[in-house]
Amino acid sequence: MNSNETLPVKIDIIGGYLGAGKTTFLNKLVRDGLGASRVAIVENEFGQEPVDDAVIENPGFSMRTLASGCICCSLKVGFMDCIADIVAECQPDRILIEPTGLASPAELERTCELTMRMKGLVRPVRVNSMTAIVDATDAVEMIDFEIPVYMSQIEQARLIVLSHTQELDAAQLNEAVAAIREHAKPQVRIITEPWDSLDALEVLALSEQAYADDLDHAEDADDHDHDHDHDHAHDHGHGHHHSHEGFSSVVLKPQGTFDSQTVERLNAALREQGTSRAKGFLPSPDGGLLHFEYVNGRSTAEPTHYEGPAKLIVIGMHVDAAALAFVEDASRL
Repeated sequence: MNSNETLPVKIDIIGGYLGAGKTTFLNKLVRDGLGASRVAIVENEFGQEPVDDAVIENPGFSMRTLASGCICCSLKVGFMDCIADIVAECQPDRILIEPTGLASPAELERTCELTMRMKGLVRPVRVNSMTAIVDATDAVEMIDFEIPVYMSQIEQARLIVLSHTQELDAAQLNEAVAAIREHAKPQVRIITEPWDSLDALEVLALSEQAYADDLDHAEDADDHDHDHDHDHAHDHGHGHHHSHEGFSSVVLKPQGTFDSQTVERLNAALREQGTSRAKGFLPSPDGGLLHFEYVNGRSTAEPTHYEGPAKLIVIGMHVDAAALAFVEDASRL
């Protein structure tokens, strides 16, 4: 047996709120050389149909998708079984997990700890890092909203990587960092470097060290507090506000074609709905598909090599499916 096969499989979690840039960062890890090791990827999506698995750059990795819920609550058992299957069938050295943007870090960590204690694993697993991606462009506004799951992701973070920093000037970036620091752990490191010049593998190494340091700190505290196991999971007061109360998702099957004007009309409709997140693939006038991404009023629609069916997943607070039904006939936009 290879000596590596007696070592625990590393679990690296790439977390963050809806549309923060988790999939983009995961792709950057792949491009920056993560493919040199045996890697498996677990995608967790809140919507009933997956989208991100179609846009992840996959150089032969094993990939599993868990949709229609969150692995820290409704899909907990399915996630544990998924990890066990991956370890047995794929024999990876590392498992990258991208949870839904509504996942609670504390509950996600608890689920991973339960997985680590599962009997019958052909090889042990351990949480190796938890990286939080935060969109710098709306951090101040989102913190003002005090959405519980968003706040928990900042408050419980060991390492924070800001996305879209190149879109802010120095004063705006400093304001975003200051707002985050007001709620984050005192020792947390915040990476502000633009992603074009960021080495994602170096960030992963920093995240590994930050996670190890936090565990050491927790163990030291446990020596003086026998209630640590309970407190650690519910730390900072937002630990269990991950039930997705108020959030819902709708899957639409777009018809017709979506030119620039039609896409802008769709954007306006999503903004009117108060949509937090929308993503999917829209029929393009040239006969192909557009990869559509919408986050809090901002969107992109780019040509894609994806050849599957057109679909649009909309996530928000109390999404009105009837009011969005027009998407399934673009001629009515």
